[in-house]
Amino acid sequence: MKTKALLFGLFLLVAAVQLYIPAEMISHNENIISTGTVLKFKCEPVDPYDPFRGKYIYLRFANRTVVVNKADNYQFNQKIYATFKQDKEGFAVMDKIYSKQPTQRTDFLEIKIDYTNNYDSIEKISVEYPFDRYYMNEFKAPQAEQTYAESVSDIKKSVYAEVAIKNGTGVIKKVMIDNQAIEDYVKKQPK
Repeated sequence: MKTKALLFGLFLLVAAVQLYIPAEMISHNENIISTGTVLKFKCEPVDPYDPFRGKYIYLRFANRTVVVNKADNYQFNQKIYATFKQDKEGFAVMDKIYSKQPTQRTDFLEIKIDYTNNYDSIEKISVEYPFDRYYMNEFKAPQAEQTYAESVSDIKKSVYAEVAIKNGTGVIKKVMIDNQAIEDYVKKQPK
């Protein structure tokens, strides 16, 4: 009898932990979305198509390169922190990068260096943003992905992701095509 009660108690504990972890992750992301600084990251075409991706849209962002001081000696895959400003069109561009987490601001993003170019007289680094997937309803994702690919290749269209950032974390709020959420944009397209 004691063994059954102990096993039942252990089962309840495991079930509670399994419910707590996803709830905590959702709560954390929702907090960033509601209280973080929202920036628009301009998207660019993705090549090639990967058939193994799940029910999401794979995003690639423009403005991932920044000029840095050669003396700072940045390395591939190094973790750095970036703050952003808006360009003349309202899109996010890196303003400053830091090798240590900023303490005076909450609107920074933790990123990794994708590659460095120190062959020129100046050094440039390209970064990898920690968000590149926009998850959607599994039945709407294929059409949205096709619409995204066509739109991002069309220079007449404005395609960007609204991303909330706070304390180093970024969460994609929505993907926009011509100032409409992609879900709404897809609904208006001819079948």
